[in-house]
Amino acid sequence: MDIAELPAFSVLREKMNFLAERQRVLAQNVANASTPGYVPKDLNADGFNKALAAQLRVEKAGGIAVARTSASHIDMNATRNISGDFRAKASPDSDVTLDGNAVVLEDQMMKVSATRGDYETMVAIYQRALGMMRTAIRAASR
Repeated sequence: MDIAELPAFSVLREKMNFLAERQRVLAQNVANASTPGYVPKDLNADGFNKALAAQLRVEKAGGIAVARTSASHIDMNATRNISGDFRAKASPDSDVTLDGNAVVLEDQMMKVSATRGDYETMVAIYQRALGMMRTAIRAASR
């Protein structure tokens, strides 16, 4: 089995893909900060989070199941086809200039910073999970 197909890694990868796409959309907003009539966009984070939560609740039929000792644990037996409406949607900031531009650079940079922090967190979790896999493989091969 490919390590990327493991449920924990696929969930992390989906979240990282979402965050990378959000960063692209936010960068587009910053690039259009002086374009007359431009309305900033953002991805539908609620839609992604709902699709992810729904996907984690799906139980895989048959096979060996990983025991969940708490309802807050990620279901490692769930099927991994996360989908939803993650397209960019209009998300005007608090101010609109006289030329109709609704981009507030401070708001966009705060979103960029938060997205970057979330992405770095996902990378750290991914690296920790890989480290645990390496440890488990080394221990099993002794």
